[in-house]
Amino acid sequence: MNFIDIANHCPRAPPSIVVQLLKSFLIPILPHLPKLTVNQEHHFSLLQRETEKLRNDIEKMRSELRYEIDKVTAGQRLDLNLERGRIRDELANQNAETTDLTNKLDREIHALRAQLEAAKYDVIKYCIGTLVSISAVGLAVVRILL
Repeated sequence: MNFIDIANHCPRAPPSIVVQLLKSFLIPILPHLPKLTVNQEHHFSLLQRETEKLRNDIEKMRSELRYEIDKVTAGQRLDLNLERGRIRDELANQNAETTDLTNKLDREIHALRAQLEAAKYDVIKYCIGTLVSISAVGLAVVRILL
């Protein structure tokens, strides 16, 4: 049974008994008290050193993690920029091909229009020639008959 248990069981004990009980518990502990404080201080300093070491390790890990994150982010940015450039080049190539095809179609359309105009001119020419020939034959027939 320790001092606290005795004090709890006898709340109305006279102060002199409480003091004697307290002395009986404290007297054996008092010679060891300086050792305990030294041990506690030593243990506390060890804990402080260990804590500081852990803080330094954590800070080092944070900086390494930050570096890795920055490296990955920079790599992703580079990949995105390269992909953007590739897409831009591909789009420029497609635009050039589209322009070339448009120009080719325009040239073919103009050539077909020119052929159509030439054919139309030939048809008109042959129609006029036919009409002139028919009129000449008609006039010749009229002259022969008259």
